[in-house]
Amino acid sequence: MSNTLVSTTYSTFTSKEKRVETTAALPGNRQLSLTTHRSFDGELITRASVGIVEGGFVKYLMGRDYNRVFQRGKVRMTKGNVEAQHNKYLAELDQIAEDACKYYSVSYVKM
Repeated sequence: MSNTLVSTTYSTFTSKEKRVETTAALPGNRQLSLTTHRSFDGELITRASVGIVEGGFVKYLMGRDYNRVFQRGKVRMTKGNVEAQHNKYLAELDQIAEDACKYYSVSYVKM
């Protein structure tokens, strides 16, 4: 699937942290974040969350804002495994954005 949503991806790979995050703007001054990282219990997790952008910061309201876990599990924490899992869901970014917009009852317009 080819994504039409304009997004930016950031990666951090150190001995202590392995993380990939893709962000994209949504209607209503909201930001979608697709993140793959090592959780506190050592699992590799990929989740999407949405927060509202105010004053250059993204604010999330726990229990009220869109937050969905796509995959979580014990795997070897390598750059390749983190990127592969992230890319699996990044390929569906348009659908994830559409689902998030439905959550907020706003329209998602593909460019």
